[in-house]
Amino acid sequence: MNQDIEQLLEKYYEGETSLQEEKQLRQFFQQENIPQHLQSHAAQFRYFASARTQHPSIAFTNQLATKLSAPEPGRVISLTTWSLRLAASVALLILGFYAGLFYTHWRTDSTGG
Repeated sequence: MNQDIEQLLEKYYEGETSLQEEKQLRQFFQQENIPQHLQSHAAQFRYFASARTQHPSIAFTNQLATKLSAPEPGRVISLTTWSLRLAASVALLILGFYAGLFYTHWRTDSTGG
């Protein structure tokens, strides 16, 4: 039986077990007399079994229900995309204008004019 459980554990950690095989593992690790070398696995399976019975508190459930049933905010008029585009285009025009002035000034200085 231990050999089968060890093979099932290998398959389980590789993600290749069926639901029936996982059920067999859970049942095996719920027993009291588990071999010493499998004790670390028993703690893991017992944790999973206890986690299945845990439920969120009433306060958390109420908070979640309140947030989910809150009314949606009204329509927000967003001008940020147009205003950002306009600001970017003005900035590019100014940058281009000054770059042209700088280039012209640099060219006249380098030619000795």
